[in-house]
Amino acid sequence: MNFLKKFFNELLEDIFVNMTNRLCVQLRLFCIAGAGISVIMTLLNAVKMEYRLGLETGVSAIVCIVIYLYTAKTGRYLAGSLCMAIILLAMFTLYVTGGLVEGFAALWFCLYPFICFFILQMKPAILFSGIGLSVLILFLWTPLNQILPPVYTQNFLLRFPFLYIGNFVFSLALNGFYVYTYGRLQQLNQKFEYLSNQDGLTKLSNRTYLERYKQKLMDSRNAELHALMLDVDCFKQYNDNYGHMAGDEVLKSVAGVINGLTADPDSIAVRYGGEEFLILLQEAGQKEAETFARTLLRKIHDLKIPHITGDGYVSVSIGISRQYVSSEEKFLDLLKQADEALYCAKQSGRNCIITESGARLSI
Repeated sequence: MNFLKKFFNELLEDIFVNMTNRLCVQLRLFCIAGAGISVIMTLLNAVKMEYRLGLETGVSAIVCIVIYLYTAKTGRYLAGSLCMAIILLAMFTLYVTGGLVEGFAALWFCLYPFICFFILQMKPAILFSGIGLSVLILFLWTPLNQILPPVYTQNFLLRFPFLYIGNFVFSLALNGFYVYTYGRLQQLNQKFEYLSNQDGLTKLSNRTYLERYKQKLMDSRNAELHALMLDVDCFKQYNDNYGHMAGDEVLKSVAGVINGLTADPDSIAVRYGGEEFLILLQEAGQKEAETFARTLLRKIHDLKIPHITGDGYVSVSIGISRQYVSSEEKFLDLLKQADEALYCAKQSGRNCIITESGARLSI
């Protein structure tokens, strides 16, 4: 029971990855349902001695199982879906022309548009549904209806295509609504994910994204990182003198400089605390990281934002550490060393860069 629960949970979760995966999973779900129904119908037909119909439902069960295994192994849902659509069209046509179970088997044909929209994208689904309607009209409204068994009434022959069309229109509307709703849901999920990973004030990444970045590093194993921890010098005094709104503008200006320098997709910039920022440079050499820190320090100072302390302008202090990160403990050590280096920079007069070894870098 737990296996089945886990199995279906994984299938349903895959539906919400993207549209292609959704259709692939829906095809596989249909194969599971089709195989189960076909097995039951085969047993019932055997009991009622409907051997021809039992043979057809038995073959359909085998087809469903084969297509499921094929798509589960290869992920080629389109080929599997097209095969399923063609096989179902042939099987339902046999139901109509054979007049099986006093003609009631023909009613399965009305499900064909719904199945097409369930396992195919919209344009192929419309195409195959149109082919199905053409088959019905060909056998019911042309001289070919003479080959049909006498189980169908004239009233049924006239109305059955309209029943099919009604189901087609309903399936088309339902699928259109579903695709639109699904697309909007995907957009909202992407927007919420972006907002959940972003600091609202500075537009840099936040601590939540840092945790995800850390997990990604743990999966890749043994990545070389340089951590730059920086802090706005005397920020409390700035807020006390100029006001918190002006302080927010300082943080946004500093974040703008950081964001402009961290273009590497493997590097991230995080608002680590109130006025504290963290930059992680992946696979950067020591000289490259030190050059980056010098450029960052200079560009922030060159903003020429007035301050009552230091040399009269807003500045930052930076601590640098380097580590091969192969575990969470190594990652935390990297941040701890950068934070200790930042503390040394604060104690060394601010507006400077200190490495984990205690060396002070000149600008």
